[in-house]
Amino acid sequence: MTAEEKMERSRCWLPGLIIIISLFLLNHFFNAFDYFYELFYPEIDFYNLLPLFIFSSIVTIVAGVALFYGLKRKKQFPQFAIMLMWLSFVSFLLTNLNSINNEEGLSAGIGTLVGALLATIAWTRYIKESKRVKNTFIK
Repeated sequence: MTAEEKMERSRCWLPGLIIIISLFLLNHFFNAFDYFYELFYPEIDFYNLLPLFIFSSIVTIVAGVALFYGLKRKKQFPQFAIMLMWLSFVSFLLTNLNSINNEEGLSAGIGTLVGALLATIAWTRYIKESKRVKNTFIK
């Protein structure tokens, strides 16, 4: 097997990662749209919802940039993918604080939070240390 063939085989994982980033993009886009729509309800507390709208909009932009860099195989993709994962974790944390605050949702909320944190840490390590990522984006 030639070096070029090995390089191409190491890039086979890329479509799966692009699908995941696309799902992040769609999720945060629809969250931002939902928050924007709810801002105009009179019974909604505008000042509590506005930061969520702004944060979801920022995460949507980061997801779009990460998707663009991933499709173009730019060397900036790993940094944007890591940033997207951590921003998504923070978004998850912010939107699920209410369920963690009440006693009924405390154990389930903390379990889900720990699972999301461990997944984010694992993916961050993978993107930073993987030879596949380095072969696709860095070299």
